Parts: sequence; C-alpha cells; structure tokens
Amino acid sequence: MLSRISISDLAIVPEAQVEFDRQFNVLTGETGAGKSILIEAISLLAGRKASQDDVRQGSERALVEAQIDFVQPEKIKDFLMDSAGIEIEDGTLILRRWIGKDGRSKAFVNEKSCTISFLQALSKHWLDVTSQHGSQMLMDEANHIYVLDDSSKLEKELEQYQQTFDQVRDIDSKLREIDRQKQKAKEEKEFLQYQFKELKESKLVEGELQEIETTFQKAKHGEKLANAFEDIHRQFYGERDVVSSLGSITRQLEKISDVDETLAGLLEKSRDVEILVDDLKAQLDQYRGSLGIDHSEIEDLNQRMATLQKVVRKYGSIEAAIEKRDGIGKLLASLEDDSEEEVLLRDQLKRLEKELVLQAEKLRGLRSASAVKLSKGISKELSSLGMSQAKVEFLMEDATASGTTLQCGSRYFHRRGMDTVRIQFSPNPGEGFRLLSSIASGGELSRILLAIKCVSIEQGQSPDVTFLFDEVDTGIGGETAERLGLQMMKLSQGRQVFCVTHLAQVACYAHHHYRVKKEVRSARTMANIEKLSEKQRKEELGRMIGGISVTQPMMAHAQELFDKGVLATQSETFPLHSL
Repeated sequence: MLSRISISDLAIVPEAQVEFDRQFNVLTGETGAGKSILIEAISLLAGRKASQDDVRQGSERALVEAQIDFVQPEKIKDFLMDSAGIEIEDGTLILRRWIGKDGRSKAFVNEKSCTISFLQALSKHWLDVTSQHGSQMLMDEANHIYVLDDSSKLEKELEQYQQTFDQVRDIDSKLREIDRQKQKAKEEKEFLQYQFKELKESKLVEGELQEIETTFQKAKHGEKLANAFEDIHRQFYGERDVVSSLGSITRQLEKISDVDETLAGLLEKSRDVEILVDDLKAQLDQYRGSLGIDHSEIEDLNQRMATLQKVVRKYGSIEAAIEKRDGIGKLLASLEDDSEEEVLLRDQLKRLEKELVLQAEKLRGLRSASAVKLSKGISKELSSLGMSQAKVEFLMEDATASGTTLQCGSRYFHRRGMDTVRIQFSPNPGEGFRLLSSIASGGELSRILLAIKCVSIEQGQSPDVTFLFDEVDTGIGGETAERLGLQMMKLSQGRQVFCVTHLAQVACYAHHHYRVKKEVRSARTMANIEKLSEKQRKEELGRMIGGISVTQPMMAHAQELFDKGVLATQSETFPLHSL
C-alpha cells in the first residue's frame, strides 16, 4: 500500500508530506483546489511521462517520493531482482522521481537508478487506477474484450496463443513477400531473363577486377620498358653500335700506344670501358628477355576491364552484381517450382495455423465460462449500487476481417484470439439487452465501471495493490452516491482504497479523509494537503453539501452523514440492503 508521499515544488504544491492508512481514504476539495496534483504525483511514480509543466514556476526541479509497503513481499521479490537487481527489505520500497525544469526526469527505487518503463512495470504490483475516463473506455467496444479477459484468468493460455500468432503472422508476411516478388517477376520475366543472361555471360568472379587492374598496370609499364629497351638494343646492335665502336677505339689505341707511353694509360681505360659496356649489354639483354610482353594480351586485359567496369557502373560492385545474378536466377527458378525455403515456410504455416485454431478455441472456452460468472457478479454489484433490475451480459462473436487480423481458412484471428466481445446492458426488465455503448447514460456507466472493478478486486487481486478511483462518481448523486460510498468502504476491507470525490454521500463513509485547499501567499498560488480531524471532516462535509454558504441545516445534515459513516465503518456488515 501507499504509506507516505512527499511532494516538493510540483505544480502549485511547494512542499507537502502526507501519510496514508489502509482501508478507505477520500480526497476532497473545491473545484480547482489541486486535488489532481496528488493524482499526478502518484502517476509520476507509476511511470507517467514527465513535463516541464510539472515543475513549480521559479523552481529548478520537482520531487515526488513515496513509501510503498508490502504485506506479501515475496510476490514482488523475484520481479525486482530479475528486472533491475533491486532488493526489498522489510517489505518496503522507496520510489523517487526528479523532474527538471527542462522536463527531463530521473527515477530511483530503493536509491537505485531505474528507467521509466521499469516504474510502469513495477506499478502493476502496487497500483490500480480507475478514472472518470474509464467510463469513456467502456463506450469503445474494442476495450470490452480486455474487461472480460481481466477476469478470465487466461494469462498463460493467452501468452501461448500470442506466441503462435506472432509466428504465424511473421511466416505469413514472408510468404506474402515471396508471392509479391514472384508476381513481379512474372510481369518482368523477359527483362529478368535478359538481365540474368547478361550477368551470367559476364562470368563474374569476386576480386577479378582488382586482379586485372593490377596486371594491367604491370603490363602497361612493361610496354613502356619494352619500347625503351628496343631503342637501347638498336644502340647496341645498329649500324654504329656502341660495342663495335668501343672495340675499334681500343684497337686503334693498341696500334699507337708504343708511339707515346702516356697512351698506355688511355688504352687501359678503353679496355676497362669495353668490359663494362659488354657487361651492361649482357645484363640489359637478360632483363629484356624477362619482360615477355605480349601486345595481344594487353588488348585482352583492356577489353575485360572495360566489361567489368560497365558491370560496376550498373550494379555498384562485382559482388553486388553476383548477388543480383544469383537472386534473379533463384527467382526465375521459383516461377516454375516453389523454392525450398517456400516449401518449408508453407509447411510451418500449416502446422502453426492448426495450433493457433486450437489455442483460440481454448481461449473462447475460458472466456465463455468467465462471461457467465462475470455477468452475474456485475449484475449483483449493480443491485448494490441502486440498479436492482439492471443486467449485464457479454456477447461473443467471431472476429471479422480488419487490418490487424489474420485469416486461417474461413475464420479471422487477432492478437487476443478469434473473438469479438461486446458488453450488452438491460437497465430494466422487459426491455431486453442492447449494446452498452448505445444506451447507457453517464451515471450508469460510472456504476457499471465500479461494479466491474468490484468483481475484479473480489476475484483475488493482491492486498498490496492500492486502488485509486479518480472522480468515478460523475453523473450520480443522492441514494446512488451513498451506495457508492458504502461499496468503496466494503472494497477497502483488507486493502487500501483511494477516492477523489465531490460527493459528501461518498466521503462520509471513508475511514480517513484528506482535503486539498488552495490559497494565495505572497502573490503565489499554492495548494496544501492535510488529513482532517473529526471536526474538520464535519465542516468539509457541510461545505460539500452547501457550497459557498453553509447553513445550520446543512451542518445538521453533515453531522447525520458523518454519524452514518462512523456507524457503517464500525459495523461488520454493510447496510446496502437498507438503502
């Protein structure tokens, strides 16, 4: 249960700390006094999205902190540890939420930082909110299946069904895509055949273009070398070749070397040069022979590289072209026969569809049994709320085709089964049942909503869950309001119930009464939350009855309501039958 909440600089609340008790707690105050701020504070701890509007004007940040006490902590221990590694000691959790003036927020559970999505998941273990918008929810028939399922205890079966449903949907989606590609391929078959032929004849190999470019560069340089060596060769072996010229010079020096002894040195140098040139010639001949340049091979490389570069320009890369070629080939082959993948998917789909049908039929059986019990329970609760002749029943029909359904054979399935659920309502005997959305008034919807919640609570929700009713008494008054107060008091036995109300007939049956009051201090508007004493409770009841001007008769009525409430809260039975 929610044992304590502290608020700092939230909206128009500068500072507040309120302690709560089990049983029936009411929150009252004039319209616009700020009752919604407490609800907003609780919802922030339950994971509501924060906003910069949550921060009091002029403040850097807002803070909401609460203490949640569990009488059955073992039920939440595994969730806390598995989800966030949080330990709970003595059955107590401290939740904290900071909201900066820029709207950003941080959340902590037992001083450990956590995500907002974790707060949302955690809230299911300690909070159940029913607001006046719940009546509007009942007007939308798409929500009626959730009303029934909440009381049908089919969580395990529904989870199994949804796993199968998701598998069927995924396989169905894959097969639809394959069929779409095949249909497109049939329409483009001639072009695809041409494209496939072109790619196949290109004889593509991964990495081939890079190898050709490297070889081509070598060949290109080799041609340049070959041309140079051709010229060198002519210098050596032409009409006036270097070797013959050097030999002639040496022979002439030999003839005249005895004429002048200084020529002997020149003769020696000439002989050395001749030897060096001869050695150079031999090495150049050897290198020229190793080039092996083939002009026709260079032309072939040029042509092949041009072909591959054309493929790259068209498909982005050789690898992409190969992938395209293989994909087209596979697609063309599948036009004649189903691919191995398609055959496998169709076999899986057939098997899963059988499972889906069986699981959906099981869900229908559980819903049908629960619908009978829930209808009786709601009708009984409505009698306690002043609608003794009213009856409710659940109409179940086959789901019809929509954008979210899957078709298996002639039937349609959505993510919660094959059922369409609608609540029917009969306010008076002899009028028959008609769809709730077409005939129920606002006051009737409020009572039906409360009756549904009463049945849900009585079917065994954890005593650790706090039930919050936010102005669900809209559109009712008088005797019905008093019945509503008694009903909430009844619900609070063994658990904590909060109710935000404008009705004194409801508030008088509370075990604990809190008031929100707005006032102006130093030109600043602020709200104050306080727990009322016995005297203050009577005064507040008088205000709720009389409004601006509270007369003595009104206070007498407030005293009467207060005494009636005290008597009821001290009694072991609930006098609903006497109203």
